[in-house]
Amino acid sequence: MENITQLQEALTKIENNKGEFYFLTINTKGVQKASVAMNYELVRMLNQKGYVAHIMHQEEDYTEPDWLGEEYKGLSHKCIAKNEIQVSASDTVFIPELYGSVLDQIKTFPCEKIIFCQSYDYIFETLQPGVTWSHYGINRCITTSESQKAYILSVMPSINVEVIPFHFPEYFEKMDAPKPPVIAIHTREARDTAKVIKTFYVKYPQFRWIAFKDMRNLPRKKFAEALQETCVSVWIDDISGFGTFPLESMMVGNPVIGKLPNLKPDWLNEHNGIWTYETNKIVDIIGAFIKNWLEDEVPEELYEHTNNTVSEYRKLDVENILCDYVEKLNQEKLSALRQAENKLLETEPQN
Repeated sequence: MENITQLQEALTKIENNKGEFYFLTINTKGVQKASVAMNYELVRMLNQKGYVAHIMHQEEDYTEPDWLGEEYKGLSHKCIAKNEIQVSASDTVFIPELYGSVLDQIKTFPCEKIIFCQSYDYIFETLQPGVTWSHYGINRCITTSESQKAYILSVMPSINVEVIPFHFPEYFEKMDAPKPPVIAIHTREARDTAKVIKTFYVKYPQFRWIAFKDMRNLPRKKFAEALQETCVSVWIDDISGFGTFPLESMMVGNPVIGKLPNLKPDWLNEHNGIWTYETNKIVDIIGAFIKNWLEDEVPEELYEHTNNTVSEYRKLDVENILCDYVEKLNQEKLSALRQAENKLLETEPQN
């Protein structure tokens, strides 16, 4: 009877939206990371919609991301090391693709386990050769773009993959004042930022008065404000899974000069930026752009295409997409639990 009671309790919790959602989150120790921002955004949205959602972390010394802003403070946090995770069949745990090493530890958790893949390049980072998520009983995944979904299905076709797009706060917006002669730069590797800046000043000494703004590790609202105070954005990230920085740049009215990543983002096309396959060409593209910008000769079509790109993302209602996904997930869990309940009732000895 104990198993039936537990099943019925799980059914009741799901029917009343009391099944809990845990988002396992990397401890970046204060370093700004888009995947962390996404986790906090989804937890915030779910709680606002009446669900019960938590940030889950492994370490006792987990550092909350103050850089996200006040609206993300006060969210529930649960620590694995402190044994604060008590899950049942009504609950769901979202696990980053990078945490392949913990899948064996949590495979006995009596809950739904879903991979949250935001960085496709790390899928096999901690998995053993020949092993997939299915080996751990996981057959669901969510990701942030159609391009990542296509890649995941190409290597793990048995996985059910759904897309929940990245959410951009409204404070990423254009300002009315003229743009100052400052270049925003964001690269995955700090050495690439230094290389671009130093090479630019050597090759184009006439533009030494043009400043660069390294966009690393700024609080998110300060990041948006600093981005507004630049005239063009430079982006180098070969293994980007989504590409938040170019879209944030377009939202504040900046054209983007970028190295094409290995996986083409959904939003990228030949018209909405100045793209190159070669990192070494970035400096010359910046030089040509600055010359045109100073002479007011940047093609208006470039700004129009960036506006069209971001307007499509502004239309996305991420909150509703998330809630539709959760509702569908809950209905499928209810169906599976009811089937399990019926089987148990059929096998119970009659009095």
